[in-house]
Amino acid sequence: MSKTRPVERPDKELRALRNRPARKRALGNTATAPLQRGRCGLVAKLVAITFALPAANGAAQGFGRALSFDGNNDQVRSNSNFDCNQLTVEAWVLVRSFAPIGWGGLAAWGRDADASWEVDLHSNGAVYFKINWNKANQRNTSSIGMYVANQWSHVAITYDGSDARLYSNGHLVRSETLGKPISSGGSGAWLTLGNNFPGADEFSNASFDEVRIWNIARTENEILCDMRSTLSGSEPGLLAYYDFDEVSGQIVPDRSVNHRDAFLGYGSSADSGDPVRVDSTVPSSCFDLSSPAPQLQSVCPSGSAEIAVVARACEAIAYQWQYEPIPGTWLDAADGPTFIDGGTITLSSVHSDRLQLSLNTTPNTPLIRFRCIVTNSCGSTTSEPATLVPCPPDLTCDNVVDDADFVVFVAAYNVLDCADPAMAAGCPADLNGDGLLDDSDFVEFVAAYNALGCL
Repeated sequence: MSKTRPVERPDKELRALRNRPARKRALGNTATAPLQRGRCGLVAKLVAITFALPAANGAAQGFGRALSFDGNNDQVRSNSNFDCNQLTVEAWVLVRSFAPIGWGGLAAWGRDADASWEVDLHSNGAVYFKINWNKANQRNTSSIGMYVANQWSHVAITYDGSDARLYSNGHLVRSETLGKPISSGGSGAWLTLGNNFPGADEFSNASFDEVRIWNIARTENEILCDMRSTLSGSEPGLLAYYDFDEVSGQIVPDRSVNHRDAFLGYGSSADSGDPVRVDSTVPSSCFDLSSPAPQLQSVCPSGSAEIAVVARACEAIAYQWQYEPIPGTWLDAADGPTFIDGGTITLSSVHSDRLQLSLNTTPNTPLIRFRCIVTNSCGSTTSEPATLVPCPPDLTCDNVVDDADFVVFVAAYNVLDCADPAMAAGCPADLNGDGLLDDSDFVEFVAAYNALGCL
């Protein structure tokens, strides 16, 4: 093999590169998910996998029946007392539309002229929470994007006497200080579901299931853990629990020990305001997943890395990381050296939420993918894969290809032969692995240099 360079272009382009302004990019300037770095560059934060798991008293289960409200005049009412100093209202909702006015009621406690509290659903996916409506100390808060039309979403509001919090699918989306006590409903007050208050024409074209009203401000973890499980009815602070599982009749039983029963429509006899009982299609999966796009991150061939998966649960979680030695084949990872095409990766913490990796690979090592299987007594799920992209042109192993790498490459390029004693140990700048630092290595390096990396 000839050990001379046949063309002058690389030297000319190298001179041009030398005359460029310095190129050094600040590291870690991502706004959404700061990257954690090991000895040689990053590592990727994987995907956020969020679990909505049941409490320890039972497995996640599907709900039997739901109520479908037509948006014209359907409602459910109870004349029991729902006065409280603190409050949680939660329910599964499937909203179809809000024509023509753009909003409708989920639950309200009050009279025609005023209300102690109410929870409204709006057509932009917003949920509004109001206390003391139409009174001197009226306060309200809201958040958009709390639900998606035509699919089941879990919504909840809490009020501790000062701060209101809104939750979507078990996760806090807004907190606001209202700073006023909740007034009494007063004489003639009703609890109304599907309409904002007695006598209003603000009906919801939606289906509801598992409506729960509490006289405490429940925590995010309590809401998240219980939202996919039925209740016993004796939970502390539970005012009323409407699961809508009855088959027929005007009565909507309160499944709590308090027996704050309600009724369909406008009275004890069937009428046009009665919602329709339907089979519930609330998802019964153990897991509520939030899976962004798979993570892609470069790492130098001798670098270290950490891949993290975020899991929330009400019960103990077990982790098992896997790797993909060939496309489509996933193997359980074990602590210690793992041999792959092009070198080894030493793994540790394969049974935790953070997988540690130390690479000893060649420039020709292909993409390396990892994923995590997360399990508890409810079930299991698998994360999206994280892909580590070996980046041989990152010769200084700092997760960017810049002037520092250029200096190292030029020094090796001038030596030319990997067998030359003057060459750096391991000949890392031989990007194509042919034993020479030649034009093909130069072309590959320039491409990464211009991109400031390998992605």
